[in-house]
Amino acid sequence: MLNNPMIYSDPSGEFIWFVVGAVIGAYVTGAKANGSFNPLKWDWKATGGQILLGAAFGAISGGVGAIAGGSAAAFAASSLGIQGGILGGAIAGLAGGAVGGAIGGLGNSMVFGESIGRGIVRGMVAGAIGGAVIGGVLGGIQTGLQNPKLPAGEKLNMMTGNKVAEGRSVWALNNTPKHIENPTTTIGQVPKVGKLDVGEMTGEFERTVGYKINPQTEQFEPISSFENQNPFIVTQDGVVLPRNAFIPENYIENPFRNNSYGIFKDGKFIEKIRIDQGTLPGFKGPNSSHFHIDGSKKHIFDPTKWPFYKK
Repeated sequence: MLNNPMIYSDPSGEFIWFVVGAVIGAYVTGAKANGSFNPLKWDWKATGGQILLGAAFGAISGGVGAIAGGSAAAFAASSLGIQGGILGGAIAGLAGGAVGGAIGGLGNSMVFGESIGRGIVRGMVAGAIGGAVIGGVLGGIQTGLQNPKLPAGEKLNMMTGNKVAEGRSVWALNNTPKHIENPTTTIGQVPKVGKLDVGEMTGEFERTVGYKINPQTEQFEPISSFENQNPFIVTQDGVVLPRNAFIPENYIENPFRNNSYGIFKDGKFIEKIRIDQGTLPGFKGPNSSHFHIDGSKKHIFDPTKWPFYKK
């Protein structure tokens, strides 16, 4: 009854948690000893000793648990790079809840003459689970309250409490900068155009425009069209675009889908442009590279229809 995870979810480790733990420990022990949640109906003379022991173990449980939570938070920041947020709060709450819950379970067992081993394990497990959940919720709330006060570009990631990386949302679990490095489809010097890393090519490219049945094999064969685009660029995924194509700087990449760019409005991602490479033969979808505009399902194969490029 002393392993209340609420008191372990704050990793501050301040003296106040000894006092809070003592109050909770005394009340919970008194309620259990007297079979009533109303202190006015307790037999203080008969159960006063148990209540004092409950207060003592509650103080130790709350104080030591809060210190353990603070130590876990410091470890997460220095070793894991997690400064706070949902994960930081959950880590602190789990550690503090496990330590404090084990002490609380020990106190319960001693006060009421129950199995010490079982009490410690039960208190540790309950404290860890409850502390992790409550700590994660409080960590998320704290970060969520900070973000509206921060300027654009300084927002904090809800999961880790770190500064949101370029191209990521506040809810991204992978909070690393999102950009393409070391492109593999390159010919000549590699220019960087906005968010596109590309290789420049000159010449003719082939595009599948339909299919026909081969009367000899009775199989579908692609109908190819060879078009001149001089010069043009090719993205890492093999998508052909006009030479000076770019993606507006105010567009960010969808944290849940590669090569999808857009904006966040009212907490919702709105897709403005998406680049798709062709699917393999036999799989659903067009076999040629293409792109989509404004979230439309329409496949655009003509590279000259790309909406953003410098003439």
